[in-house]
Amino acid sequence: MPLELIEQVKDVNIFFGEGYSLSESKAMGISHPIWGHKVGSIGVPVPDNDVRLVSIKDGATDVK
Repeated sequence: MPLELIEQVKDVNIFFGEGYSLSESKAMGISHPIWGHKVGSIGVPVPDNDVRLVSIKDGATDVK
């Protein structure tokens, strides 16, 4: 979601969350904790999920 739209939504007191999941998993894999929403971030792994971020250039190099 573009940052400008996020700011407009927040200005009218609408709460929403961003996250990441796969349709194959049928469950949220990464989400924001209710107390720590950071605009433009997908959040942190939910319990019992392992996450590995890799470079989009080669698909193998780990990203910090």
